[in-house]
Amino acid sequence: VIQPPQIGEEGTKHLRESIQSYSAGLEQSQGVLVLEEDMKVAAIGIKPEEAQLLASRDFGVEEVARWLNLPASMLGTAKTPTYASHAAFQLDLVTYSFRPWVSRIEAAILRDLVWAPDLYFAEFLLDALLRADPAQRGQFYHYAITDGWMTRNEVRQKENMNAADGLDEFLEPLNMGRASDESRRAVGPQDGRATLLAHEAAARVVRKEIAAVQKAAQRFANDGAGWAAWLREFYGEHAGFVASSLRLPAPVAREYAARQGTRLEQQGVGVMADWEWTVVGELAQLALEPPQAA
Repeated sequence: VIQPPQIGEEGTKHLRESIQSYSAGLEQSQGVLVLEEDMKVAAIGIKPEEAQLLASRDFGVEEVARWLNLPASMLGTAKTPTYASHAAFQLDLVTYSFRPWVSRIEAAILRDLVWAPDLYFAEFLLDALLRADPAQRGQFYHYAITDGWMTRNEVRQKENMNAADGLDEFLEPLNMGRASDESRRAVGPQDGRATLLAHEAAARVVRKEIAAVQKAAQRFANDGAGWAAWLREFYGEHAGFVASSLRLPAPVAREYAARQGTRLEQQGVGVMADWEWTVVGELAQLALEPPQAA
């Protein structure tokens, strides 16, 4: 067996200097490398032909995606959507890929299977494919409930939750109502304006309260004692703000502040989820009909 020659430490040094003198510097860009000791040159990297083959494979995937009217990333290409563009990607997928097929299937079912089109129809619900992140979905449901065009049980059904007792009624903001509502006909212009002003003032108070509590909850996330101390200090001062903003007697404002602080200390910040309509209504009612001081 013939062993390959060994160049040794001195030969390695000379070889390194030879390669550096061949490849370093602009003057040596067209130089000639002389090989010794039965050495051979091996190419490093991807051949141009192979690189073109990889590009053609990606092109083939894009062609198939174009035939199927699908985004190329759905077929496993490297061009995947970023998190920031995910919502727009989902919208395009449903609008341009699924919706044309869904419309054809719905029309075929209506034509061939439905005998009483005045009573029955076929529809594919694609809402689940267009769901945003939990924060945006929660905000959407919040406006739907408070504006009175969805009930809380309808929202629970959308989220695959069972209906709960007492949540089938539509909520109605205090400053809105139908002109034909008999209960509002008895309210004079001044009373209606007072209700609106009380509701707006209460909303400002509650929004300030929620913002302060959310900021403090992050600061004292791992400090229960500090959280409790902050609640006592904040609501001690917040009572004065409530009294001045809503023109409430000081004892009534202090009672409200103490009740809010106790809720947060016992139940956590999750209890604030519905404050923008429940607590606002409670405060507005206190402003309109404050309890008499003992």
